[in-house]
Amino acid sequence: MQQSRAFAHAVSGLVLGAVWFSVLVTLWATGAGMAITLLGLPIIWATLVSVRWMAGVEAWLAHALLGAQARPPARRPGWQLLARLRDPSVWRAQVYLLARFALGLATGAALVSVAATGLGLLTAPLWYWALPHGIELGLFDVDRAWIAFAVIPAGAIVLALAWWLAGVYGALWRGLAERLLTADDAASPAPALMPRLRVTAAAALAVEAVCVLVWGLTDTHSPWVGWTALGLALAVALQASTGAGSPARVRAAVKATLLATCLGAWALAGGGYFWPAWPALGVAAWVLIEQLVGLGARSQAPRVAELTRTRAGVVGAQEDELRRIERDLHDGAQARLVSVAMSLGLAEERLERDPEGARELVAEAQTHARTAIRELRDLARGIAPPVLADRGLQAAIAALASTSPIPVSVEGDEQATRPSAAVERAGYFVAAEALANAAKHAGAGRIDIRLARRPDRLEIEVADDGRGGADPGGSGLVGLRRRVEALDGTLEVDSPAGAGTTIRAFLPCASS
Repeated sequence: MQQSRAFAHAVSGLVLGAVWFSVLVTLWATGAGMAITLLGLPIIWATLVSVRWMAGVEAWLAHALLGAQARPPARRPGWQLLARLRDPSVWRAQVYLLARFALGLATGAALVSVAATGLGLLTAPLWYWALPHGIELGLFDVDRAWIAFAVIPAGAIVLALAWWLAGVYGALWRGLAERLLTADDAASPAPALMPRLRVTAAAALAVEAVCVLVWGLTDTHSPWVGWTALGLALAVALQASTGAGSPARVRAAVKATLLATCLGAWALAGGGYFWPAWPALGVAAWVLIEQLVGLGARSQAPRVAELTRTRAGVVGAQEDELRRIERDLHDGAQARLVSVAMSLGLAEERLERDPEGARELVAEAQTHARTAIRELRDLARGIAPPVLADRGLQAAIAALASTSPIPVSVEGDEQATRPSAAVERAGYFVAAEALANAAKHAGAGRIDIRLARRPDRLEIEVADDGRGGADPGGSGLVGLRRRVEALDGTLEVDSPAGAGTTIRAFLPCASS
């Protein structure tokens, strides 16, 4: 339900809103405060990168829980600090992240409080006795059983109010997400890395040389020159990591650079408590999350391939069906109608000089017209017989079985809930093709069809006592499998030589 997902979004905002606010305020305050030095620039760059990651989490939540069409700012390879600062989507994303703390804390707390109050009143008879003085409601206390039962309607009303507020909450945050979590134009490609890296490294060496000169001429006891070297090395290392190759290698190089910076800062500070262990733990958690996300993506790959294959199968089956219809029309009804037109034309010419011959031609035209009508009716019945829509799948298969030259029995529950029209058409196609195959190739003396409606699927079994040995990869069975798999169903073929053929189709359908 949309309201339940809105509740989940509200609860997530109570936690994530505070996290986003703390990260943004801390990083921006640190980066802006150190902007006068080179160390402030990597912090600002890390802030902007963190904004994209946090916006990605929020975009996923907004899409999964609220159905919003949201996405984080576009990925920008390399350093590109100025491009990141000029990107409007980055600043819109930060507005949304801060709103998750300020507005999200207020709306989420209100929604959860109203829902908790309603649930507490609704279940008051179950727990009021556990409190020493009962449930305090301001004007009175719920400390007796009859009072606890009396407040149940009030709890239902408050829960209904919370349900309505959840819908308003979802609409509010869905609109905010679609307005603020939007990516602008794709990031422009970065220029070649090596020339820029050489320029950066040369500039860093020049700046550090000046710092060492000033340090040597003024005060040789303070280690500040080491801190400048660490900041310059961090800038060069981050720029070099962007040219590591694949995205996975870039991420690994950035992680290694950050850990090396922490170790350098710990050593320059004189050692002591080994606090870099905590950043290392954070990086390890980062790697673990990446692996879990990658595992989830890989687990979906077979499903995507299966959907692609079944979609191609459906397209092929539709093309085959259209070719069959076109062939039947061209070779059957169209030829009959042409013959009718020719016979009527000849009858018109003979009407005055040979009335008896004209009468014979008209009778012949009537015969061809009746045949064409019958062929068109058979063709339409092969596509989807009217009885299928009027009386359901079992009645349609029974009508089909009555025309079979082989005795056919049909078993099933006529009172069972009917599946969707698409499932019924697919089931009818399976039964019709299985009957046709059995009549043409199996040499069967009897065919049994069984229909079973389960809560979550429709089962169709067509069994004959023929010679067996059917090829599951044959064109007929492949067409059946395509039809079934297009609805996420499965088809089983059991055809041992000399023991008949059994075809089972399992078509998923709603329990209702």
